[in-house]
Amino acid sequence: MFNKLREHLKLSDQYKLSDQRKVLIKRRLKDFTPEQIVKAGENLSRSEYHMGDNPQRKKYASVDFLLRSYEKTEEWLLAGEEQATDVLSEAQINEIVERQKASVVYAEDSR
Repeated sequence: MFNKLREHLKLSDQYKLSDQRKVLIKRRLKDFTPEQIVKAGENLSRSEYHMGDNPQRKKYASVDFLLRSYEKTEEWLLAGEEQATDVLSEAQINEIVERQKASVVYAEDSR
């Protein structure tokens, strides 16, 4: 699991499974499955801001950041579900476009 997180978060091989990280992992495993934790890490890796594309050029995405609290792990686990539900199907997009076209009033029509 640690290696999967390290891979998703693009952490170097120098990033070790320290005793402190083991404690964090054990704590989170009381509430989440290993698959959920890896999924949360995968979702975190999709955040360009947390991966270092921010004004400070600082990478926030790490195992420590992801697992620092129940709420933080939950936030990133649910981020993937929110992203999935935010995606509209092509049919939904076409329906929205058609409704917008129908509601447009052109200047020459208002004379």
